[in-house]
Amino acid sequence: MATFFPQRAASLQSLHHNVSALSQPLQQTAGSSTTTAASLSFQTCHACKRSFLTPQFLSVFSLDSRRNRTKFGVPKLAGHGARRKEHNQLGLAVRALQNEGEALEKVRSQLEEQLSKSSPTVGAEAGKAGFDKWPQLLLILFAIGTVSGPLLDGIHSVTGLQVYDDGAIELGSGKYLLKTDIWVFPLLGVFYAVVGGLYPLLDDIFTPKALEKTDAPDEEPDVSGYGADWGLKGDPKAKELPPWLEVAPPFQFMFLAFLLSGSAFLYRTDISYDVIWLVLAGSCVGCWAALDSTWWGFLLAAACAVVAPGAELVLNNFFHLWHYPRADVFIAGQGVVSWVALCYFFYCPPLGNLGRFLKAHLQGQLPLKR
Repeated sequence: MATFFPQRAASLQSLHHNVSALSQPLQQTAGSSTTTAASLSFQTCHACKRSFLTPQFLSVFSLDSRRNRTKFGVPKLAGHGARRKEHNQLGLAVRALQNEGEALEKVRSQLEEQLSKSSPTVGAEAGKAGFDKWPQLLLILFAIGTVSGPLLDGIHSVTGLQVYDDGAIELGSGKYLLKTDIWVFPLLGVFYAVVGGLYPLLDDIFTPKALEKTDAPDEEPDVSGYGADWGLKGDPKAKELPPWLEVAPPFQFMFLAFLLSGSAFLYRTDISYDVIWLVLAGSCVGCWAALDSTWWGFLLAAACAVVAPGAELVLNNFFHLWHYPRADVFIAGQGVVSWVALCYFFYCPPLGNLGRFLKAHLQGQLPLKR
């Protein structure tokens, strides 16, 4: 299609030149009381930026050869065979221009229709496309959780924050000793799949609603963190990088390991739980603001901070998988360290961004523009 318009434009320009050349003798013959020039107009196509003829502005000469005159005021040319021949050529040229213009008009309409269907969309339109690879996404998150989850959990277990009971195992030796539980692997796999899958799911649900709040058509909505302004492939209005990928996922998990190590260090030095609460609360806010910044991401992390410790209490009440030697909150005979809830909170943004990254990859929206 890209080579079609230049060829047609060149053809139209050539025909236009021929019409102008042929109309000059007729103008001299007709005198000042008649008009024989064809009114030609060109317009720019929004799709290819090429010029094309607009037939609605074309005055076409219609020749009645049997009566030897035109329908538009050109005087009879009886006895002037050369003039009749030129006039016939002019009529044929003008009709050719009209046919070219009509053909280009149809092509332009078809091209604009195709472009409107294939153009990248954001916000509400993007949500209509749907995502049909959720099983693959959840399976990948589960697999990652069974590997990286116990490794990060070992940062706390090596300091004695939690002690594993039924199903306890030790991997490695010396300073590389990992104390964990056989059930920790599938449990953290499920945790990764649930939390990592909820973040992109909530993005699809709430991003269109956030964009619909903008009433003025020319006003740019504030889509920071919503996902509609991300720099994914195929979006010409996107930023350089999405907010959740300003820092690559591996570095986000390194940052998560740093926060977990900080909490383990504070616990090992016997600092008051009130101080640990203050330090980790600030870490939670900073982690959310830097890596997520969406209101639904904040609510999801807060919900995880409540639900996850509650799930620990239920599991340990029935299966006695681990316990906290220095627990400060007890429910139904089972204890838990209160500030562990904050660890679950700052665990969520990096994990949610991992789910977002994997979803974008499965959708074919990577690599990102840089």
